[in-house]
Amino acid sequence: MMRIQGQKRNKQSSHIALLLFRVFFGTFLFASSISTLADYNSVKIAFTADQGTGDSARSVLQLIADEAADLLLIQGDLGYNVNSAATWEANLNSILGANFPILTVVGNHENHEWPVYKGFIESRLNRIADLNCVGNIGVKAVCSFRGIDVVQVAPGISEVPAVLPDDYYSEYLDNKLNNSVATWKICSWHKNQHLMQVGGKSNQTGWGVYQSCLAQGAIVATGHEHSYSRTHLMSNFQDPTIIHTNSHMQIDKGASIAFVSGLGGHSIRPQLLDNPWWASVQSATQAATHGVLFCDFASRYANCYYKDINGTVQDSFSLESQLSIQSPPLLLGVLAAITNLLLD
Repeated sequence: MMRIQGQKRNKQSSHIALLLFRVFFGTFLFASSISTLADYNSVKIAFTADQGTGDSARSVLQLIADEAADLLLIQGDLGYNVNSAATWEANLNSILGANFPILTVVGNHENHEWPVYKGFIESRLNRIADLNCVGNIGVKAVCSFRGIDVVQVAPGISEVPAVLPDDYYSEYLDNKLNNSVATWKICSWHKNQHLMQVGGKSNQTGWGVYQSCLAQGAIVATGHEHSYSRTHLMSNFQDPTIIHTNSHMQIDKGASIAFVSGLGGHSIRPQLLDNPWWASVQSATQAATHGVLFCDFASRYANCYYKDINGTVQDSFSLESQLSIQSPPLLLGVLAAITNLLLD
């Protein structure tokens, strides 16, 4: 009798082990498929901000088209003037096309027509299958494009109706980045902290958003100051700490970069700060013209360069993601609960 009970117990254990193997193996395949959606093809992202609607802004858009970018991320300050949203959208459509993937966050100069700009972006999202967003677009949202996750927030934006300058943005970043399984994560907002730009901007966002992105190995993309500046690889933004000054940088939790790409077509300002954590600066002090930062992301590596509208590459660097392929924390929690039930 005892032997029969032992046989039943062994058989039950075998079934449990097989079930667990199937569940965890399926989870691994699920996570791997999400994390490597961009493996079959690299994704070139163009980063700009502070555009306007004049000739320089159109030249920047033409550069983006000429460089064959796949996605445009605009870190705020779009048309600047009253009743300029329609012209801004017309520029995008005539140069890049009505179905070109574009995301933008709200800037302080969207105080005139933010609902109109937002409507244009939402309509564009509905036309593009590869680009998906959840949340309040341009303010507090998570977007995914071919395996790359972009988290949008609006810290410090007090000028635009219905947009809060402080809306638990760092906590939102913590949550969304922690639950992302992407190997490339980008934080996108408009304003800066004083030490995270090279011009005259004051502390406007708080350090929480910068540190939350850094902790999760996300790249920080901003605008607002009308210049281009890119940090070395950093282990702390608030108390600026450089890991190294090499042009090849390994992005990981606690190790990332921040940049301002604010030469999208509006004015160009001089450099006022010269801190050692800046790897590259383009401003009126360097006689800069307008330009764009491009990053070509593959599964683990990215090649980046800043190119101006005259065709000159003013900065270049490469990135390597060290973020491990992982299952979403929520899914792992479900699996743990199933395991406990089976073994009770």
